[in-house]
Amino acid sequence: MYEMVEIRDEESKGLILFSLINPKKEKIWRFSITREALNDHFQTEDSFEKARENFELNRDFVLKRAEAVIAAGAFDGEGVYLLEGKTINLF
Repeated sequence: MYEMVEIRDEESKGLILFSLINPKKEKIWRFSITREALNDHFQTEDSFEKARENFELNRDFVLKRAEAVIAAGAFDGEGVYLLEGKTINLF
């Protein structure tokens, strides 16, 4: 299981950025998730405040989506992987 670290908001871009670190603390994967993906998935008002609330209330869901991306080999850890509406449930 990965640990979620370095959570920060980029409200002007409509993104919440976070990083995962593996259990041995050897590698960090950086992710971002869009306001739209969170609000659409959880069927809430389309505001950044609701997206942040959805993120906090559903952190386990976000963590599992990011872990699934890593497990599927879809992300090598270079750059930032964007979780958006069309990719949030792919893995």
